[in-house]
Amino acid sequence: MLDGIIFVEKEKCKACSACLQVCETKSISFQDGKSDIINESCLNCGLCVLICSRGARKYRSSLEKVKNLIRAKKTAVILAPSYIIVAKKNITARPSNFAAP
Repeated sequence: MLDGIIFVEKEKCKACSACLQVCETKSISFQDGKSDIINESCLNCGLCVLICSRGARKYRSSLEKVKNLIRAKKTAVILAPSYIIVAKKNITARPSNFAAP
């Protein structure tokens, strides 16, 4: 899986268990009154980040890395698999309709 995309700021966590209740894979453990993520089974869906009222769960940002790649012109376009469905329903759809140079 994508280890470490979501992390917990332990000092903000109050172990209210809201995150555990929304976690589809039950990838949250509790020790010493604080929650932690079980990276091996976490899908990084972000439900726990949205539900955390204390703001203890956060995403690691890769925004600066992406900006550097774009500046260095070392980028590629990746279309979601759903593009095929959109293209079949709309005969005039082309990759250029979904991306810019």
